[in-house]
Amino acid sequence: MGYGAQQLSYALCVLIVLSQPRQEAPSAQSTTVSAVVSAATEYVEKYEAEFAYLLGSEVYRQQEDVAIPSMSGRPSLGTLGNKATTRRVLRSEFFLTFVQSSAEWIAVRDTVDVDGRPVPNRRSVQAMLAGSSASAVARELRDRNAQFNLGRVQRNFNEPMFGLRVLERRHVDRFQFSLNSVDKGRSGTLATLRFEEKREPTLIVSPLDHHPIYASGQLTVEVITGTVRRTVVRFRDTGVSGEIETVYSLHPALGQWLPSELNEKWSGDSVTVIGTARYSDWHRFEVKSRIR
Repeated sequence: MGYGAQQLSYALCVLIVLSQPRQEAPSAQSTTVSAVVSAATEYVEKYEAEFAYLLGSEVYRQQEDVAIPSMSGRPSLGTLGNKATTRRVLRSEFFLTFVQSSAEWIAVRDTVDVDGRPVPNRRSVQAMLAGSSASAVARELRDRNAQFNLGRVQRNFNEPMFGLRVLERRHVDRFQFSLNSVDKGRSGTLATLRFEEKREPTLIVSPLDHHPIYASGQLTVEVITGTVRRTVVRFRDTGVSGEIETVYSLHPALGQWLPSELNEKWSGDSVTVIGTARYSDWHRFEVKSRIR
């Protein structure tokens, strides 16, 4: 090939390259409320479908402040010295799974010791699950979780996965969402959504007469992946209000975002209960009997 032909060939190559359609940089994921809720709902659906049986360690610290009547006869939590404080520390094995057939989270707090004292006649998680389905004994398991709760506020849903229920397809349409903030950082773009439950059946009902208790709160979500990083669920009923916050952290060995921290606060007539749980050592848990 002569010099002129080489020039022509080169010119044609340049022309072909320059005439190719310009590749657009991928656009940023939408931060509209509907887009973020949709991504988070898809994430929760996949997360629950793939969730395996996990066992971890939990250290759960609780504090109850009870107002003592002042000289006027009226109790007050706002005055230093006018309250009685009780503290408790629970150390537990924490079993966690999602049951597909009943579409429910099963969380078993297998308390090993209370304030350093071993729990007498303790039934292990393995013994409870052997030979029977977790769904069939779900109520028993939830009540067991609550038996060592400090305070006069009755509750049996202080469990870390509770906030994910807001984003489940069977529930999400009952909530109204709005955008609270968008934060861009090295780990990606995070959107914080506010939510309010608008119609029945509500996630929580009164244990006394089963009237609906409407939930509200916040969700922090990775915009691109829908990964839920944080949930806050608040409740208010006659004479009592509550808040449960769960913080998720990436567990590299398991490749999942798992609960690392739970914070709760409950306030009633002249009493406030604060709880903080820390989770660690998550690992796979072999279940010999089928959980259904």
